[in-house]
Amino acid sequence: MIDLLLTAEQEKKLSSYLGLAQKAGKIAAGDTPVIEALKKNKAKAVFVANDTAAGVINELYNNSSDAQYFRWNTKSELGRIVGKSPRGCLAVLDEGFYQAILKIIE
Repeated sequence: MIDLLLTAEQEKKLSSYLGLAQKAGKIAAGDTPVIEALKKNKAKAVFVANDTAAGVINELYNNSSDAQYFRWNTKSELGRIVGKSPRGCLAVLDEGFYQAILKIIE
């Protein structure tokens, strides 16, 4: 898992792309939806909040696919970004959004 250390500008862009992906239906938000996406090999990237419980992180890894994992932000912030209550993890389900996000965080 990669710990993301981003500038304020990168944080803003990443949040915007994740919000757009949510609106396009290309985000799985929360433990159960993300684990289902991993099992079906649909997750391209998984963002795990810094305050996610160790048991949840282990469960994510146990259902791992080829998805790239990033540790970033808090559950409250991840939920806010996608317009939901606090979420411990988000999965990006679309290759195009995933590639755009990689360009932001490199």
